[in-house]
Amino acid sequence: MTATLTKDTALTEEPVPRKPSTRKRLVPYWLLLPGIIWLLVFFALPMVYQASTSVQTGSLEKGFEVTWHFQTYWDAFQEYWPQFVRSLLYAGTATLLCLLLGYPLAYLIAFKAGRWRNLLLVLVIAPFFTSFLIRTLAWKTILADDSVVVQALNALHFLDVTNWLGWTEGNRVLATPMAVVCGLTYNFLPFMILPSTPPWSGSTAGCTRPRRTCTPPRRPPSAR
Repeated sequence: MTATLTKDTALTEEPVPRKPSTRKRLVPYWLLLPGIIWLLVFFALPMVYQASTSVQTGSLEKGFEVTWHFQTYWDAFQEYWPQFVRSLLYAGTATLLCLLLGYPLAYLIAFKAGRWRNLLLVLVIAPFFTSFLIRTLAWKTILADDSVVVQALNALHFLDVTNWLGWTEGNRVLATPMAVVCGLTYNFLPFMILPSTPPWSGSTAGCTRPRRTCTPPRRPPSAR
C-alpha cells in the first residue's frame, strides 16, 4: 500500500522548473536598453535642461546662471492663468470623451467582436501610419464651414447648444474650443482603446465563463 501511494505521489508531483541562466534573465533588459537610451536623450535630458533654464537669471550681455529663481513660475501663473485654466478644461474634456468612447469600444473588441476583432484593432491602429500633423490638419477639411459634418450638426440644431455653451460661434466650428477638443479626442482615443483591450481579452475575459473553466483542477492529496 505504501509503495502504491509513493508511486502515485511521484506521478502527480510537478517537475521543478529550471532556474534560467543569468544571460537569459538579462535578455529583456538588453532589449529595453535602446528605448531607455532614446527616452533619456530625447525626453529626460531636454526636460532637465528646460527646468534648469526656467530658474536662471541674467541678461544677454552678462549671460545667464542658475539662481533658483522660482518667482518666474508665479509670475507666469499670474499673467497667463486664463490659458492654464483653459488648457486644463480642454484636456479634462478630451480625457472624459476618450473614456466614454474608448472604454465601451475596448469592451466590444474584447468580448463581442468575434471574427471581426482583428479588423477592429487594425482600424484603431491605422491612423498611426499617418503623420500626427497631417491627421490634425485633416480636421480643417472635416470641420470646414461648408462641410457635410457642420451642415449635419447645424440641421440637428446641435450647434445651437454649443453656441449657448460658448464652444462654437454661429455656424462656424473651426478655431473654436469644440474643434480643439474634437482634435484632442481623435488623436488620443487610440491610446485609451489599445491599453484597455488586452486585459479584458486575457484574464478578465476568461473569468466571464462558467466557474468550472476558471477554477484550477484540484491536485490529488499526497501521501503523508
